[in-house]
Amino acid sequence: MVLFLEGGPVPLLESMLCNVVPVCSRTGFCPDIIEDGINGYLFNAKDPASHVIDLIRKAFDININVRDKVEMHSWEKYGNRIGGLFNSIID
Repeated sequence: MVLFLEGGPVPLLESMLCNVVPVCSRTGFCPDIIEDGINGYLFNAKDPASHVIDLIRKAFDININVRDKVEMHSWEKYGNRIGGLFNSIID
Protein backbone atom coordinates (compact mmCIF):
# COMPACT_ATOMS: atom_id res chain seq x y z
CA MET A 1 0.00 0.00 0.00
CA VAL A 2 1.37 3.39 -1.00
CA LEU A 3 0.44 6.45 1.01
CA PHE A 4 0.70 9.99 -0.27
CA LEU A 5 1.35 12.34 2.62
CA GLU A 6 2.80 15.78 3.02
CA GLY A 7 5.27 16.77 5.68
CA GLY A 8 3.33 19.56 7.30
CA PRO A 9 2.55 23.22 6.93
CA VAL A 10 5.87 24.82 7.88
CA PRO A 11 7.77 24.54 4.54
CA LEU A 12 4.78 25.81 2.55
CA LEU A 13 4.15 28.72 4.90
CA GLU A 14 7.83 29.66 5.13
CA SER A 15 8.24 29.66 1.35
CA MET A 16 5.16 31.81 0.86
CA LEU A 17 6.25 34.17 3.65
CA CYS A 18 9.46 34.59 1.60
CA ASN A 19 7.24 35.46 -1.36
CA VAL A 20 8.08 32.25 -3.24
CA VAL A 21 5.27 30.97 -5.46
CA PRO A 22 4.57 27.38 -4.34
CA VAL A 23 3.98 24.33 -6.52
CA CYS A 24 2.58 21.62 -4.24
CA SER A 25 0.63 18.41 -4.38
CA ARG A 26 -3.01 18.39 -3.33
CA THR A 27 -2.22 16.89 0.07
CA GLY A 28 -2.73 18.06 3.60
CA PHE A 29 -3.92 21.61 3.84
CA CYS A 30 -2.17 22.90 0.69
CA PRO A 31 -5.51 23.39 -1.13
CA ASP A 32 -6.67 25.55 1.80
CA ILE A 33 -3.76 27.96 1.34
CA ILE A 34 -2.97 27.83 -2.38
CA GLU A 35 -5.45 29.31 -4.84
CA ASP A 36 -4.53 27.27 -7.89
CA GLY A 37 -3.20 29.53 -10.65
CA ILE A 38 -3.47 32.66 -8.52
CA ASN A 39 -0.90 32.42 -5.73
CA GLY A 40 0.61 29.04 -6.63
CA TYR A 41 -0.13 25.76 -8.35
CA LEU A 42 -1.51 22.44 -7.18
CA PHE A 43 -1.02 19.05 -8.76
CA ASN A 44 -2.29 15.56 -7.98
CA ALA A 45 0.24 13.29 -6.29
CA LYS A 46 0.10 10.80 -9.16
CA ASP A 47 0.54 13.40 -11.94
CA PRO A 48 3.54 12.82 -14.22
CA ALA A 49 6.74 14.73 -13.54
CA SER A 50 6.33 16.56 -16.86
CA HIS A 51 3.13 18.18 -15.54
CA VAL A 52 4.87 19.30 -12.34
CA ILE A 53 7.74 20.75 -14.39
CA ASP A 54 5.23 22.72 -16.48
CA LEU A 55 3.67 24.13 -13.31
CA ILE A 56 7.07 25.14 -11.94
CA ARG A 57 7.76 27.03 -15.17
CA LYS A 58 4.34 28.71 -14.96
CA ALA A 59 5.02 29.72 -11.36
CA PHE A 60 7.73 32.10 -12.54
CA ASP A 61 5.03 34.07 -14.39
CA ILE A 62 2.91 34.74 -11.30
CA ASN A 63 3.64 38.31 -10.34
CA ILE A 64 1.82 38.93 -7.06
CA ASN A 65 2.83 39.15 -3.43
CA VAL A 66 2.01 35.63 -2.23
CA ARG A 67 3.14 36.65 1.26
CA ASP A 68 -0.09 38.62 1.71
CA LYS A 69 -2.15 35.40 1.69
CA VAL A 70 -0.21 33.79 4.58
CA GLU A 71 1.10 36.72 6.60
CA MET A 72 -1.42 35.88 9.33
CA HIS A 73 0.53 32.63 9.87
CA SER A 74 3.93 34.24 10.55
CA TRP A 75 6.16 32.93 13.33
CA GLU A 76 5.73 36.25 15.17
CA LYS A 77 1.94 36.03 15.16
CA TYR A 78 2.08 32.36 16.13
CA GLY A 79 4.40 33.16 19.04
CA ASN A 80 2.19 36.00 20.21
CA ARG A 81 -0.87 33.77 20.13
CA ILE A 82 0.86 30.96 22.07
CA GLY A 83 2.24 33.52 24.54
CA GLY A 84 -1.26 34.88 25.05
CA LEU A 85 -2.60 31.40 25.73
CA PHE A 86 0.11 30.76 28.33
CA ASN A 87 -0.52 34.14 29.95
CA SER A 88 -4.23 33.39 30.23
CA ILE A 89 -3.42 30.16 32.11
CA ILE A 90 -1.04 31.91 34.50
CA ASP A 91 -3.33 34.87 35.25
